[in-house]
Amino acid sequence: MKTSNQSFIHSLVFSLAFLTWSCQSSPQKPRIHQGDDLSVMALQKKLKPLGIRILTEREARIPKEERGKYLPLRAIPGHKPMSLEPCQSGYLLTSIQGVEKSDIETFIRVLTAWRSGEQLTLKVRRNPHLQIASEWWERELVLKLP
Repeated sequence: MKTSNQSFIHSLVFSLAFLTWSCQSSPQKPRIHQGDDLSVMALQKKLKPLGIRILTEREARIPKEERGKYLPLRAIPGHKPMSLEPCQSGYLLTSIQGVEKSDIETFIRVLTAWRSGEQLTLKVRRNPHLQIASEWWERELVLKLP
């Protein structure tokens, strides 16, 4: 007959073994696109004067198979000047300087290297994963960092 201490220890060992297995069997994606990385926080600060906010992939409801491909953005409501029109669906960054990319890491590197006074052309489209409006929409933005 097991004592309560033995049951507790057995459960603890099983839980630790399961946790170890689950961490090893599912490789971790870089945290840079989860919105809590220092470079993303610095980028948030850089984009704020343009009225643009970076969303996490979870906030943008990007499916797991598409994560890491696009940088989800949203217009800051009521911000002046407004670079993007406010849209509940938000946007996905699909290209920078006319180069189509499917790599969030590249988008973040280029935006982080963007310096004051430089002009940058971004292509964004409405986020189809939060699509509230029925129309598909894509736009090029020519932005200059203050």
